[in-house]
Amino acid sequence: MGDEETTDDFVTAQRVYKFDHGLFIKRELRTSKPRLQDEFLMLRYLQKHTNIPVPSPISYTEEEGGIGVLTVAKVPNTACSLSQYKEADRDLVLQKVDLELFTEILPALRKHTSCRLGGMNEDELLLLPPRVAMNTGREWERVVSREPKFVLCHNDLSQGNIFIDRSTHDIAAIIDWEYAGYYPPELEEELWKHDPNDHWHTDKPEVLWGLLDDLMAREPPEKQRHIDTDILIKEWRTEHRGHKLYADCFVNRELKASERRTSNREEPIMPPIESRARLQNEFLILKYL
Repeated sequence: MGDEETTDDFVTAQRVYKFDHGLFIKRELRTSKPRLQDEFLMLRYLQKHTNIPVPSPISYTEEEGGIGVLTVAKVPNTACSLSQYKEADRDLVLQKVDLELFTEILPALRKHTSCRLGGMNEDELLLLPPRVAMNTGREWERVVSREPKFVLCHNDLSQGNIFIDRSTHDIAAIIDWEYAGYYPPELEEELWKHDPNDHWHTDKPEVLWGLLDDLMAREPPEKQRHIDTDILIKEWRTEHRGHKLYADCFVNRELKASERRTSNREEPIMPPIESRARLQNEFLILKYL
């Protein structure tokens, strides 16, 4: 192909997909929930804080009307999706991938926890994969727990989203992090074991619905959390770098501010747990933007 420019487009009911000069571009056809924004933030977080092989995030932009456009680096040509691998040793390769997922990828994800249910976007509703939410006519709101009990989940680990090196059969890349976020680990189903043409279906959707309903019953929605502004400590040391806002020293600033406010007490009074969780989440979002 030499230096000649090559592009390859394909279109679905919701998106235009394009390969161009080593880049992969997703463009919404209409305004939708912030799935592409969530994927961009998640890819950047994973690349910075884990060794999980993911496509390098290049940019996320919004065109007029809120149309999202995500650009990432293309997966190397030496890799293929697990669903496309049709060699005679396919069964052995599936076993190898299964072992790598259970011993390396999933444990690496679950080291990262949060009090805040859902993805890294600011939508009040959860961006759940179709296998959970499709045809239910229901939506679930984001909640904040008192403890960091939610773990990072991909939520769509199907064979089509797992790329392997054709020679070593190691996982080369995991793509499509649109539905990723902090969730109960039960939501991370073993979709790579499903038939590639039937990965959208969950084995027991009513179990997952019940799990979400139970969370909604035990933890009030995030927007209903009361924040006492008199004791909510929100002191950031911030600076502008390239027109982006960065923040740091969440814990230290919180402790120092609390100690100053309670100088006549033996122990500093910390903000309520749920308020600290909201602060910490905002700090992380600011830090990694």
